Formats: sequence, structure tokens, C-alpha cells
Amino acid sequence: MRLVSRIFVASAPVVALVASIAPTALAVEQPIRYCGYMTASVVSDQGPKGESLGDVRVNTYTLVNKRGTTVGTAEIVTTLVSLSPDQRAQGRLALNLPDGKVYGIGEASFGSGFLDPTSPPIRQGYTTAIVGGTGSYAGIRGTIDRSWPAPRVQCWTLNRVP
Repeated sequence: MRLVSRIFVASAPVVALVASIAPTALAVEQPIRYCGYMTASVVSDQGPKGESLGDVRVNTYTLVNKRGTTVGTAEIVTTLVSLSPDQRAQGRLALNLPDGKVYGIGEASFGSGFLDPTSPPIRQGYTTAIVGGTGSYAGIRGTIDRSWPAPRVQCWTLNRVP
């Protein structure tokens, strides 16, 4: 069998055209930040009493923008998927905003106390993948940085990629 290599040389105008339409990892839109104050929480202790695989907690938040104006709600459904070495959980996030919804999926480690709905993950700075949206957010791509500045408070920064 003979391998054939071909080298194609593109002219400067062709290279410029491809560069102008190629996506770039550096292009991002202005981040949007919302903070939420927990307004409701439901815990479902599955299996044996206490933390066990499949336990679920659902937290609901009222969202405010940087001016403190209420702009929507957030719902997070978190399922415990690992008990060791720490309590790891997968979460589904829905940010319900006036002009549409943003959906995310992520993971966090809780150390212990997963069934306490007010216990935040063991470290700050988790990133959630944006997996879709509706309305003005249809086709959204990017990530959501999450932080917990106070008990029962969570903040989300949407890092959108065009």
C-alpha cells in the first residue's frame, strides 16, 4: 500500500475568508450575573435512611439582577451519584427569565450533609455546562459559573459564546 500526501496551498483571500467565518474560542458575549435567594426546598431520601445513592433535593430560588430587581426563578434538581471519597451529585438547572429559559447540567461535591438543602458544595467555583434555552436564549452556548456567597444564596454568571 502506498500513502499519498497532498499539500494544498490557499491564496491569501481564501485564508482571510476562512478566518473570518471560523468560530473562535476567544469570542464571548458580555457575562450576565444573577443571584438567587432560596425560597423553597424539597428533599427525597431514597433507599436506606440517610445519605444514599439516588437521594434527590430540589431547590427553588427567586432571581435578582445586579440592581436587586426580581427577574425570575431558578430550579435546581440535584441527585446524589457517589458517596466516596466525597458526596458527588449531578444537578440540572433551569433559569426562568422573563425572555426565556436557560438550562444547564453540572456536578458538585458536598463532602457530607447532602440531605441538608442549605448545605453548599465543599468548594466555590463550580462550572455548569449550558445545554439549551428557549425564547431569547434559544441556541445559547457557553457555561455558567456558580458561587455561594451566603447561606441560602447562590449566584450564576452566564458566559455565553456566540
